[in-house]
Parts: sequence; structure tokens; C-alpha cells
Amino acid sequence: ALDTKINQGDALEVVDSNLSNWYEDLNQSFEQIVDLVVVGDSIVILSNWPNNLGEYFNTKYAGRVAAQSSPQIGFKFADPANGTLGQQRMTTCNGTANSTSMGGFGADLADGQFASHTASMDGIIIVWHEGAGSLIVKDGGSGGTTVATIDTSTGSGFGNITSLDLGAYAQHDIYIESSGNTTIDGVFPTVGNRTTAGVRVWQIARSGYTTLNFTETNARVLDFIEKLKIYSGRDPHVVLATAYNDSDAATYESRMTTLVNEVRSRTEGDIALWAPYNAARKAIADQVPLLAEELSAGLIDARYLIGNVANVSDPYDLSSDGIHPNINGSSMLTIQAGSVLTADPINFITGMIPQLRWDFKGKFSTFRSTGTSGYIDISDLFGNPILALFNTKDQANASLALASHVILSDILGLANSTSAGIVFGPGTIAADTYMYRNEATSLYTNGNMVSHKKINAQTGTTYTLVLADDGKIVTCSNAAAITLTIPTNASVAFPIGTQIEIWQIGAGQVTVAPAGGVTLRARLGAKTTAQYAMTRIVKQAANVWFMTGDCAV
Repeated sequence: ALDTKINQGDALEVVDSNLSNWYEDLNQSFEQIVDLVVVGDSIVILSNWPNNLGEYFNTKYAGRVAAQSSPQIGFKFADPANGTLGQQRMTTCNGTANSTSMGGFGADLADGQFASHTASMDGIIIVWHEGAGSLIVKDGGSGGTTVATIDTSTGSGFGNITSLDLGAYAQHDIYIESSGNTTIDGVFPTVGNRTTAGVRVWQIARSGYTTLNFTETNARVLDFIEKLKIYSGRDPHVVLATAYNDSDAATYESRMTTLVNEVRSRTEGDIALWAPYNAARKAIADQVPLLAEELSAGLIDARYLIGNVANVSDPYDLSSDGIHPNINGSSMLTIQAGSVLTADPINFITGMIPQLRWDFKGKFSTFRSTGTSGYIDISDLFGNPILALFNTKDQANASLALASHVILSDILGLANSTSAGIVFGPGTIAADTYMYRNEATSLYTNGNMVSHKKINAQTGTTYTLVLADDGKIVTCSNAAAITLTIPTNASVAFPIGTQIEIWQIGAGQVTVAPAGGVTLRARLGAKTTAQYAMTRIVKQAANVWFMTGDCAV
């Protein structure tokens, strides 16, 4: 159901007639907000094409703020569990995982528990469940400014939405603390005026999920689609990319028909189906285009995009495990999905190629032979080698080089090296400055390492340490006595081994005071002795710190 035409701007348009409402909204997104919800499994998560599309749409239709760093685009789940494959998570969350939540990745927060997220943004959207407690939202971490208190009893069911304006575009540390028992799904950092114009791409996916997982529990996506329509006042559009884990074509057809009907009961936006690649899914993949036509849905057809990556000996290096796309496969999936969803493949591909990431081995590098051995140059645009993988002693004399641990041992004599290293040259005969890993969490260096600590200058009579103080010097300058508080690990999770220097600049002595539940071991006392005294505190365990230096009782 594709229509091809040349428009007035001489651009080739390839239009899917079943996505006409989506195209119309997209063309008007300079003046209005447009929502696209992508539902899927680990293929969607790892390919990252929803986030890539979000960045593209945000650049083109919303106009990013000038002089900004890279924003985080897309929904971030509040799931507290670790090790989940590719899942887009909030920075921290100490609640309990809730698998019946949005995408199966929510978090139940008991009284006092929290979820937080740090990103470059000027606003944030919070998704939560109806409950009996409240969510206290702060900007600036646990000790920051309260910007909102969300009474969860005012919501209804799942997928409730609260949007907050954070003012100027900057990096914001959002801290969401529970008062009572609550459930939070996650957050969507916003960039630019994206509450009234632009495109939001919501990635709702979980590794291993089938189509059934999104129909058997409404909270996983259906309730959110319904609430999103109420929140924005417009019908969201939906891409259903759940085919890969379904068991067979007949089961997929039945489940997807149910899911499409469920989605259409909540939004009048367009729906597109995604057909998976890989010969192992051929029966289901071949069913998707037929079902899309039967259900009047759009089609994103990846059946022949990547090919039979199950073979693994894929000459184009698109999948490392024969199932999931790697960097190159992800970039191709982005280009294909974007070409369909923009109906403008030429301009989309031209605009996206510089932004996407590629890693074709040997395609953008030069192999140089040196007798029976050789090395690979990775060059800049002018052909000058700036990075080399070397395997002879003479080649170690590069400006910057990567070397395997075998080379580090044989050539540089580093018998205790257990991993690859980075060598900084040139040296007299071979490189004399290098770093490498010898054991877990330990980095070894040769050569004088010079670093400069940043200073956090405090002039008040009270101060509570924040995560950004890790490794810094905190100067305290006041004529009166000063109290510097070490927060609990639950409030500020400093890594074990954190070191912070404390200097008394003014006449007022500095007392280092542990918060309730924190133990401070200070043999000489927990105060600075007098003006210009210097001390240091070190975190030894979750809530145990040591203090040493020019101290007094």
C-alpha cells in the first residue's frame, strides 16, 4: 500500500496509505505535539532505533536549544533491577521491581524510597500509578528544591502522567521520593518546547516479551496510550514490533489482531506493524505484511533488511549473536524505520548517516604490512594515523596506540598485564607512558600522572555533601562555626572509596557531622583544629567513613 510521488520540493515521497493520519500530524508538528509509542522486545531495545528517531524528530521539528549538550531522548523506566538487557533505565531506583507496570519495568516505592534521573533537559514527564501515597519531586538531588508533590490518589489506574517545567535548559538531577506506598513507571526528559510542539517517541519494550505480554496486562502499555491521549489532547500513533518472540504465525496473527483492536479502542492514531528479519522467523515475518493489509495498518518490513544473520558469518557484520542487531544492524534498522515513518527516504538517510554509529571492520581503516606482521591505522579525514593496533616494538612508538596484553608482556615486559592497554608515545626506544588493567577494578599506569582537584567553596555555616563532591576539595569559610554533614548512603550513594578533602579557610571551626545511621571514625577528633587546617574523609563502607588530617576534638 505504498504510493510514490515527487512533491513540489523535488523530494521523493514513499507514502504508506495506512499511515496518512501520522504523516499529516508529522507535517504539523512544528505547531503541535505528536506522540509515537513503539512497543516491542529486545530487538527494539538493542537496535535503539526509537531513540534515534526521537533525536532526529526533535532536531527537525522542535528545534533544539542553542549550545546544548546531547539530551537524553526517550522514556526511562524506573525498574530497580540490574542486568536487564539493554533496558532504558532511570539513573537510580531503590524500590521493588513491578512487572505488571508500564513495559513490565515499573517500581513499587515504600515510604522514603526514591527514584532519580540526571539528564540534560528543561522539563520532565513522570508516569505513575494510582495509589494512597504521594511522590515528592525535587530538582537538585535529595537536598534539592521541591518542584512538585504528586498526590497519587488523584489518579485513576495505571499510566497517569504529570508534566513539569524545570525552567532553563541544563543538566537537572531529578529526585522522586515516595511518601507512603507508591508505584512509578519512569520519566521522559524533555528538550525544547516539546509540550506544545515537536515529536515524542516513547520506547515501551522488554526483552523476551511476546505480543501476548502486552494484551494480558493492560498496565504494560494500553492504559498508558489511553492516558497519553488525555494528557496531550491528541491521538498517539503506535508501532507494534512484538513479532520476534511469538511462537508461530497462527498464534501471532490471533494475538496481534487482539492487540491492534485493543490499541484502537484507546486511540484513533495510526498503527504500524513491524516484520522481523532472520530466516528463523520467516513464517511469522511473512505473515506480518498480510496481517497489516488485513487490519489496515502500516508496515515496517525488515524481513530482507539484514538477511539471515542466524548464519553469523554475516559479511556485513550486522549481528554478533545471530539474533540481535549490533551497531551496524541498529543503524540500518533506524534508516529503514525512519524512511517509512517520514515518507522521505532520501532526505532521512542523508540527515541520519552522520548521526548514526557504524563499525564495519576493515572498511574505514588501512592494514599496513611489516614483514610477517602488521598493524591497522584508524585515520582522520586527512589520512594521518592517530590510532594504531601494533604488534612490533618499533610500532609502539606511535602517538597513541592500543595493544593486546600479549604485546604488553612480550614487548614492554609487563608480565602482570592481564588485558589490553593504551600506550602514549613516543618514547626513547618504545613507549614509556602507558596504562593497563591488571586485576578487577584496578588500573595501572606508568609515567607521572598529573591531575587537578576542583574546589567547592562554601561560605555558610551548614553544608551537606552531595555526589558531585566526590574527589573534590570543599572549602569552608565563615567567622562562625560550621557544620558539614555526611548524608546516609540511601540519600547520597557515594561509591566506596570516595575521598573528599575539607579545608577550614575562615576563623570558624568545621565540625564533620555524620547523619543519623552514619558512622564516622575519627581518631583525632571530628573538627578542624584552626584556620587553614586541612582534613580528608574516606568512605569505607555503605555508611562508614574515616577522617584524618589536621583534626581536633
